[in-house]
Amino acid sequence: MTETIDKHNSRRMSQAGVILLAVHLAAILAYVHLKYIDEPTLNAKIEQHQTFLAGKALYPYQYRAFLHLACEAFLQASSSFLAYERAFLFFQVGVIFSTAAASLLLFYRYLQIWFPDALALFGMAFLAAIHPVSFFNYHYQPSSSLILVIYISGMLLIYCEQWGWLILCIAIASLERFEAAFFLILMYCLGAEKRTGRFWLFFAQYALIGIGSAAGLRWYFGSQPYVHSAAFHLSYNLHTPGTLLLAVLYGPFWLWALLGFASAPRFLRRALLIVPIFVLLHFFVAKVNEVRLFLPLAPILIPLGFGYWFGWKEEAE
Repeated sequence: MTETIDKHNSRRMSQAGVILLAVHLAAILAYVHLKYIDEPTLNAKIEQHQTFLAGKALYPYQYRAFLHLACEAFLQASSSFLAYERAFLFFQVGVIFSTAAASLLLFYRYLQIWFPDALALFGMAFLAAIHPVSFFNYHYQPSSSLILVIYISGMLLIYCEQWGWLILCIAIASLERFEAAFFLILMYCLGAEKRTGRFWLFFAQYALIGIGSAAGLRWYFGSQPYVHSAAFHLSYNLHTPGTLLLAVLYGPFWLWALLGFASAPRFLRRALLIVPIFVLLHFFVAKVNEVRLFLPLAPILIPLGFGYWFGWKEEAE
């Protein structure tokens, strides 16, 4: 009996099974998102999209261009066989489903670096489980799920030193949320082991893409007035009870990540340095009770928490 259990536990996870589970979880999240966010806010989303196309959206919404442009391309391509509202809704659901599936699968692969397959699968399921919390105070922002894919992809590429592919992540991030490009470049600087000429060459490319994209969007659309000032955001976040939802999002992982710091691989120890900067910045530029903004911390907090409880692969460093 014991031998049977050991053989079962030592069997590697079927890749097809992992993909099927990720697709299933993504479909559930997309359905919840459809019923509680997409359908109730459809008219507001369409108005937001049309305001963007007219160049009249406020800062920072006017400069979150990637998904708006992709949506408009889809609407134009499908106009001959889909009604405008139906096509718009189809695009929104497609984005949520595809990005949720991608983020879960990428996160599973990311966790495999340090943990056995079964624990990586549990981490993937945990990431899916906290998604509904991120739907609170959501305000139908379409970029959040895409940005999570970019962060996980970026950190995986940085760890594997696939710096050429990182250019694509930074380019997309720059066209959707500039701060995502900034933090990826910061993680690149922290994660790279050697400051060689190749390091500085890629750094120059990343900086040029990030700054050039941000400047290009502001040149093309012009300077837009801010929705809220930094002073407003800070006051709002310090006086709104909903800010505590940030603690709920990761729960004990906030503490476990700190406890796991000492034994963690160098890459994750350096990555943890980003967390206080990331959180503090959002107190000044966003509403912290919109905890979807903090999903990108999952690739840092969750593996550190797992490492505290379960240890690391012997070859992990």
